[in-house]
Amino acid sequence: MSARPDDALVEPTASDPIPDLLERTLGMYYLSPSFYVAELCKFVVGTDPWVYAAQHCGGDWESVLRTSDGVNRLATFHRAYATAVDDVHGTVAPWGGSAGGAAGRYLTDLQNALDEQARAVHGISEQLEKIAVSMYELNQAFAEILSVITDAAIRVLIRIAATSIAAATGVGVLGSAAIAASSVVDLVIISDQWRKAIDVHTTVWTSIQGLIGVLAGNLAKIENIEIPGLPAV
Repeated sequence: MSARPDDALVEPTASDPIPDLLERTLGMYYLSPSFYVAELCKFVVGTDPWVYAAQHCGGDWESVLRTSDGVNRLATFHRAYATAVDDVHGTVAPWGGSAGGAAGRYLTDLQNALDEQARAVHGISEQLEKIAVSMYELNQAFAEILSVITDAAIRVLIRIAATSIAAATGVGVLGSAAIAASSVVDLVIISDQWRKAIDVHTTVWTSIQGLIGVLAGNLAKIENIEIPGLPAV
């Protein structure tokens, strides 16, 4: 006799989709930048990058991955159930007469339905896992981009302060102009990095929408699978 089908129904878990990677998540350091850095970025790109990231990239990918694991265990349960039905089918195969034939057909139909359910449920698990990984990668990409933006903004603010000091101490117009010119480079970096962030977000969101469409298709398959009723006596 094969293993019990319900042995597959254990507590789901979430594993790191990219093991051994030095992660830089969107922690409080990035979500709570100084007022002046945030204001400078709003002036350059028209929005607060950290607020945008908190709204669009702060999803709980780990919970989605845990759900994927739970759904996959449900698929394993269906496969084990189908195997158990096949084992029972083997015991009734020698039966003769109409009762034996009806029992055999019922068990065959039940096994096929369970196998079909297992495939559809496993497909849902795969799509959920891909969605979780996409959320994770978006989180990491934004963390890297915000790090670059933060560094560039800090350099600009330091130069602005230096320009004020230079003007106040009489260093001269040339010194102030050189400082201002070097700040333009970092302002361009901020703008380019934010454009990159929006492109990444758009790409990932489009991908997730496609995955959700495939997931919905598997849900429709499950709804259309008919579990056979017991044969009439």
